[in-house]
Amino acid sequence: MTTTVHHRACHLCEAICGLRIETDGERILSIKGDPDDPLSR
Repeated sequence: MTTTVHHRACHLCEAICGLRIETDGERILSIKGDPDDPLSR
């Protein structure tokens, strides 16, 4: 399958950090902080 990157935000606290989520079909491969997010890098 093809690896896809999704960009989302975490809403667990007031910082609302950007997330970078890698998936392969229905499978999550990794969830990391998004270094390109302007608010939380």
